[in-house]
Amino acid sequence: MSDGFVEAGWAMVQAANYQAAEKYAKQALENDPNDVDALSLLARAFYLQYDFQRAVETNEQLLRLNPRDIQGHLNRVHIAMHRGHYDDSKAAIADFERTFPKQFELSQSLKAFWELQFGNINKSIKALRSLRADHPDDTVYQKYLGLAEYEARNPFKADESLSEVLGANANDDDILEALAFIRFRQFAFSEACFLADRARKITPEKTPLRWVDWGRWLVMIPPFFVGHIQQWISAKVAQMTGPAGGHLVNAGWLIATIGAILKAAEMNQSLAGIDPWQSWLVLGFVFSTGWALAAHYAIGEEWNPDLVPRRGGGKKVKLDDY
Repeated sequence: MSDGFVEAGWAMVQAANYQAAEKYAKQALENDPNDVDALSLLARAFYLQYDFQRAVETNEQLLRLNPRDIQGHLNRVHIAMHRGHYDDSKAAIADFERTFPKQFELSQSLKAFWELQFGNINKSIKALRSLRADHPDDTVYQKYLGLAEYEARNPFKADESLSEVLGANANDDDILEALAFIRFRQFAFSEACFLADRARKITPEKTPLRWVDWGRWLVMIPPFFVGHIQQWISAKVAQMTGPAGGHLVNAGWLIATIGAILKAAEMNQSLAGIDPWQSWLVLGFVFSTGWALAAHYAIGEEWNPDLVPRRGGGKKVKLDDY
């Protein structure tokens, strides 16, 4: 008997209080060490705290007691994906399909999440849109659709998706993090800092959120402010025409900057002979375009080397950049 500990623990998971969820799971296991529901909760609590080793050990204990525990199989997939293990996660999905051949929708969702983590982001978006159409009230699909759209360099589309589910997932650090960067790119710096602070309180390890703190002051410097406008335009084009449009606009900024450097050199016979005012103008072009490209392609990216996708044997996976 769990004496209500498991139910209380899942309530703590919903409230993003993962340490309390862990405590309740352990209290339930003191009463019954083989309580599969408590083990499922404990594995989830470890996993959500990024304690992957203990999450794996607990989840495997759960599957030894009940080899057909569907949550245990789902945990096996999600833990491997969040550890960045390419082969393990792919094998776990195949094992799930063999064990539960009639769970087509769950298999489709796992593949959509896998494509988001390792594969083709466009396949992920297509699958998530299909799942979302079948389940318009499912905030999980809406959340991951927004995250996929953000990964596809389409922040304004992502904003639409994530803002809709923020109320139902107010303590979801992934949503808060993505929206913090989106608001940062939309010049809403105060709101971006507020969202970033909320995300950091849930998961202090989220290093990229530091961009929001110091980046808003850097943007006040004229060349970087111009660059921020450039990336905003690229994002708007991506919203209207798709990610490829944003890439083309960024290529245009880069070509214009190179052209400005070459033009200044041509006017002065050499780079070394450029007039001081032209030098400052060219330097402004370089910094503004550099910031536009950094904001579009780097801000908000995961920097944790432990989460780099890896094949068997520890070899890093080279992923396509969308």
